[in-house]
Amino acid sequence: MIKGWYVAFCKPAQEQVAQINAQNQGFDTYLPMLTKQQVNRGKLSVITQAMFPRYLFLRPSSDEQSVASLKSTRGIAKLVQFGFELGVAPDELIEQLREVEVSAHKEGPEMLFQQGDQVDVIDGPFKGFVAKVLCKPSERVKLLLEFLGKSQQVSLPTESCRKVEYV
Repeated sequence: MIKGWYVAFCKPAQEQVAQINAQNQGFDTYLPMLTKQQVNRGKLSVITQAMFPRYLFLRPSSDEQSVASLKSTRGIAKLVQFGFELGVAPDELIEQLREVEVSAHKEGPEMLFQQGDQVDVIDGPFKGFVAKVLCKPSERVKLLLEFLGKSQQVSLPTESCRKVEYV
């Protein structure tokens, strides 16, 4: 049995299809996933996506199993090769990726903005104002904004704010 995992390059957005089909053929598979927050059409949502889009790690479950069947597996475009040799990710790398995936899951999804960030208010009565984030946001975010010549603390839904991007 090989030491490590073969790397498959998948068709666009077909990583999970490739994973299921490879598992159905008896291969061990690993598709590292990340969870993050994003704003889509003004709504905050949590999405899970592949850590490495279009890549899947797999290995035969026995020494006798051939990887030749993977070339025609639904969802897989090709196996990664370096010259005539198949690309192999070492077991240590896979273990490190699993640790990163578990620690990211424990910490929760990455926030759109952090304490101290400048945000634009994009919805509600304070739309158009720029404010400073006072504490790490969850469902609602506490902001400090200048209003009528004074600094005011306000609490708004997280999806009502967008991080100011400096160009």
